Amino acid sequence: MTSASPAKRFNWTNLGLRAVSAAVLGPAVLAAVWWAETPPWHVVFLVMIAVAVALLSIEWAKMTASRAPARISTVICVAILFAALLTHQERMLFAWTALVVGAALAAALARTVGDKAWATALGVIYLGAPIICLIWLRHTPEGRPWTIML
Repeated sequence: MTSASPAKRFNWTNLGLRAVSAAVLGPAVLAAVWWAETPPWHVVFLVMIAVAVALLSIEWAKMTASRAPARISTVICVAILFAALLTHQERMLFAWTALVVGAALAAALARTVGDKAWATALGVIYLGAPIICLIWLRHTPEGRPWTIML
C-alpha cells in the first residue's frame, strides 16, 4: 500500500503582487459594474468582460487543446464574445442560440486540427453561460446591487 503524497505548501512569494492587483482591479471592476449604464462606463464594463473572456479562453485551450491551443482559444473567445454582444443588446434568444452554434463550430474546428471536440464545445458553454448571465443580470432593473453582491 502506498501512502498519499504530502500536501503542497502555499507559495507566499506572490502574495504582495496579488494584493496590489486586487487593490487596483477591485475598485475598477466595482466602478464599471456600478455605472455600467452611463456612456463611458458601459464600454469599460464590456471591455472588462472581453478581457476576462479572452483570458479564460486561453486558459481553457491550454488545458484541453494540445495541438492547436491558439486556434481553439480564438474560436472559443469569438463564440462567447458574439453571444455577449447579443446579450448586451438584450437579444437573449439569439445570444443563447449563438452560444450553442458557437460551441458546435468550435467543436468542428477542434476535430479538424485533431483536438478533443467535446472539450472545446464544453468550454464555449462552460465559459459562455456565466458571461451571458452576468451581462443579463447587470441589465436588469435591480442588477447593480445583485451584480456587486455576486
